[in-house]
Amino acid sequence: MGRTTLAFSRELLHFEAPKCFSRYVDDAFVIWKHGREKLRDFLNHLNSRHSNITFTMEIEEEGHFPFLDADGTLSHSVYRKPTHTDLYLNDSSHHHSAQLRSVLSKLTHRAYAISDEESLPGEIKHLRSTFLQNGYRLINRALKSKAE
Repeated sequence: MGRTTLAFSRELLHFEAPKCFSRYVDDAFVIWKHGREKLRDFLNHLNSRHSNITFTMEIEEEGHFPFLDADGTLSHSVYRKPTHTDLYLNDSSHHHSAQLRSVLSKLTHRAYAISDEESLPGEIKHLRSTFLQNGYRLINRALKSKAE
């Protein structure tokens, strides 16, 4: 953790102590027990610290809370924000073949790493459709390599 990030994190904990404050890259997970009004004050405090950093808030709904591409339930599947478009680097673009293959391999790896046995077939079906939509032809090879 960088010096500036460490100082920023320490300052946050002196404002109004959340029950839990965990951070990973650009996501933070907070358990808040002080009411919604103080939570809004806390969010405003976070957003007042630096003009180039903006925090947003997603509140748990019906026992689900998206964090780090997982949906937070005991069963695990890949979470996609409502604004997600399934548009990735198109296979017909003029990029190096390794970059094009990495789209297939990284999304496939994420599916196998996050999805449980029950949700994996649906995720693979979704990936197959997404890869076709983005012009990829070697879909079966990419999906089989992770399955083995």
